Amino acid sequence: SLDNQGDKPVPISRQQLASGGVLVYSRHVFPADEQQRQWTAGTQLATAYLVAEFQTGPACEFVTTSVTFRYTADRKRHDFSRAMQISLPEDEEQVTRVFFPVFALQHVHFDFPGPVVDPLANAAFTGVEVPLEQASCVRSLLRIAAPAQLPLPLYLTLPPHWQTMDHYQRIASWEEN
Repeated sequence: SLDNQGDKPVPISRQQLASGGVLVYSRHVFPADEQQRQWTAGTQLATAYLVAEFQTGPACEFVTTSVTFRYTADRKRHDFSRAMQISLPEDEEQVTRVFFPVFALQHVHFDFPGPVVDPLANAAFTGVEVPLEQASCVRSLLRIAAPAQLPLPLYLTLPPHWQTMDHYQRIASWEEN
């Protein structure tokens, strides 16, 4: 939920990439019932709603970080990776939380003697990619326990004290303060 009640931390690992970044990932993103689901003919979709928590501290003294929510895909049109800039909190005791939906897509068809995975119709969430020097800014990954209770699984960035802020965006060049 938006207030972090009942969210499940997922164990994370960090892998340095050839591109110079770091991939923060977990093999426990999708709930167990979806991992164990038997794939049947057609397109199958496993989904989850995650939260990445970002925090400053002695090892992370940045104001912003570049983040890519990375997918692996067999075709460019199936690559749903998304890059964004995240403002980090000034206070070490606070976190910026980024909510984002993730999925794994697999197309299966039947052939003799059994199901065959179509290698040209697959995509899956891989992890959160950040620059190497900002890897320690990623504090944790959480899975929303009851995503059906939220009206719509949007990409959402909640800075510290978001409850007391305006819940809309201002167009500075258009509006006066």
